[in-house]
Amino acid sequence: MFEKTKGRGGQRRPSFNSTQGTGLLARFKKWYTDPQSLTPPAGGQNGRTEIVLEGRALVELDGCRGLTVYKEDEIAMRVKEGVLSVRGESLELKLYRGTRIAVMGKIDSLSFLEDEGSKKEREGL
Repeated sequence: MFEKTKGRGGQRRPSFNSTQGTGLLARFKKWYTDPQSLTPPAGGQNGRTEIVLEGRALVELDGCRGLTVYKEDEIAMRVKEGVLSVRGESLELKLYRGTRIAVMGKIDSLSFLEDEGSKKEREGL
């Protein structure tokens, strides 16, 4: 799984051997190749957005209705509850299939922003 390699200043540091995988990376690879294996039914329970946060490295979301922002430090998407903004560093969209999204990187925050379209939908207008 990990091999010891020399880093800066001759210090030993682990490096990932891509032929094997456990933990977060293996879970992501399994989810990416077979999203049904780890994800609740599309749209979540009662049509709500389902969000899974794995530490600060991965956000899995089911219920996306489209992207509104895609930058290295922010990815925002429209969901039933409004707009969900993921902020951090080196963010990458690793999966965007149907209503499912996976964002990887150093995640600093998740926040919901009010979206006029979602507000009207919740109020039944």
